[in-house]
Parts: sequence; C-alpha cells; structure tokens
Amino acid sequence: MSLYDLGYTDFFDPHWNYESAKVLFEECLALCREVGNRSLLAWALWQLGGRATRFEGDYRRATALYEESLALFRELKYKWGVAGSLWGLGDVALRQADYKRAAALLEESLALCREMGTFYIGSLLHSLGEVALYQRNFERAKNFFEEGLAWHRERADKRGIAWSLEELGLMARYQGHYEQAKALFKESLALSRETGNIDIAWALGGMGLVAQDQGDYPRAQALHKERLALLQRQGYKLAIVDCVERLAQVACVQGQLERAARLFGAATAVRETIGAPVPPCDHEDYERDIAAVRAGLGDTKFAKAWEGGRAMTLEQAIKFALEYLLRR
Repeated sequence: MSLYDLGYTDFFDPHWNYESAKVLFEECLALCREVGNRSLLAWALWQLGGRATRFEGDYRRATALYEESLALFRELKYKWGVAGSLWGLGDVALRQADYKRAAALLEESLALCREMGTFYIGSLLHSLGEVALYQRNFERAKNFFEEGLAWHRERADKRGIAWSLEELGLMARYQGHYEQAKALFKESLALSRETGNIDIAWALGGMGLVAQDQGDYPRAQALHKERLALLQRQGYKLAIVDCVERLAQVACVQGQLERAARLFGAATAVRETIGAPVPPCDHEDYERDIAAVRAGLGDTKFAKAWEGGRAMTLEQAIKFALEYLLRR
C-alpha cells in the first residue's frame, strides 16, 4: 500500500512527478500480482492507465490497463472503480477521435457516478463536453461545460472551476467570440496560478489562440512557448503536439515557411505514433495552413522540410519550437 500511496502523492504534487509516480505504480503492480491483492491491483492498473501511460501517448497500453482494471472492479462489484475505468477508456477513445465510443463509455460512467454521487461527475461532464466540442456541437458542449462549472462552484473546487472556464473559453473562441474567450481564459489562468497547478498550461494555450486569431503573433508565440515549457515538464505528448502545431501556425502566417513545415512534420509524426489525429474542430485550419506552406515553399522544399521535421525526436522538436523568437 505504501508504494501506491507514494505514487499517488507524486502524481498530485503541484509539479506532477510523472516519472517517479510511474515507477512506483509499476512496482506496486508487480507486487500486487505476486501476492494476489486483486483490489489494490485494480487500482494500480487504473493509476498506470491514467496517471502515467496515457500521458505518454501509449494508448494501446492505456486501453489494456483500463480494460483489466474494469474487469477486476466488476468482479469485485466496486462501482467507483468501474466508473473510473469506464471514464479512462472513454478518455482514451476521445484522444483517438473515436467519438462514438468515447461518448458511450463516458455516459455509462456518468450514469454510475450520478447514482453514487461521486467526485468524478465534474470531470466526466468536462470530458463529454470535449467530445461535443471536438465535433463542433457547440450547444451540447456548452450544456456539459456549464453543468460542470456549476458542479465545481458548488464544491468550491478552484481547479475544477478553472478547467470549466478554460473549456467555455475555448468554445467561445471557436465561435468567434474572442473578447468573451479572452475573459474566460484570464479568469481560468488566475485561478490556476492561485492553486499553483500545472493546469495553467491549458489557459495559456487558450490565450495564445485568441492572440493568434487577433493577429498579435509575438504574444501568441510567447504564450504558446510558455505553455510548451510547462508541458515539457509534464510529459503530456498530445498537448505538446498541439502546442508545436500552434507554433507552426504562427510561423506560417509570419512567413517562416520552412520552419512551419518542419514543425508540422514533427507534430504529424508524433500524432501517427500515438494514434491521435487532428480533431475535426481544428481540421479546416490545419489543412489550410499546410496548403499555404506547401504553396509558398514549392513541393520539393516542402517535402525536404517536412521530412526533416518527421525525423526529429520529440525532444528535438520541442527544442526547435522554443528556440525562435518573433519580432514585432
């Protein structure tokens, strides 16, 4: 039990010590298998699925871990664990853009949580809102996000409130309501800084997008780079890829076409490796920018830069993304 508790403590450290947490949970998992502690084994599997493996982008293993934990929790008739494993599986499906499967799993989890009144409810409302948002179903997304915000406010959960505000800001941004989005992101960022949690990366990303939309590219780049530096410590591959793509977009509109092609190539390689395509809500902008870079460079130069980016390791791509500063 001590290994599990230490891993849990490391994960919820304000700086999120993923590597340390993962090592501890792996050791706990091995010992649980050895001694036959099925209850703790189920929780160790769940923690590895959500707290370490999924953030590394190994969705195949994350799915296997969640499925094993789900089977054990069902055998143990432990509804909280069942709900948590369903949530984990739904979240992995969401990252892989399997929205039908994600919605079904998350809704099953939410129904169980409403029955039990567990603390998962707010996070599940957030995830279901993301499913709708990524498909540009804004009305459905808004309903989930606003219910989630109310749920977190009732419990004075500042982290949950910040999370909900950031998602509402993202939705406002997709609808072109930039000033509303900016206000929501600022409120989210202030709360996240107050709690000292690395979740500030999400609000920074939203503010960077609004700056981008409004043509303030140096500010957009500065915000995306600040976010990327935080995400690098966190190790959340999918969020890192998103940030690299945002910096590629900024490079594109500023005429840094070869740089943009390399960044897009690097991000694409990671997306292919982890099996996480560009969400539908971003696909039009993504394709437009790729086409602009290709047209500006010509096929030969574009292919060379693109393949150069694809050949980068994730660490090299992060370093490349962080090293350039736009001038006003």
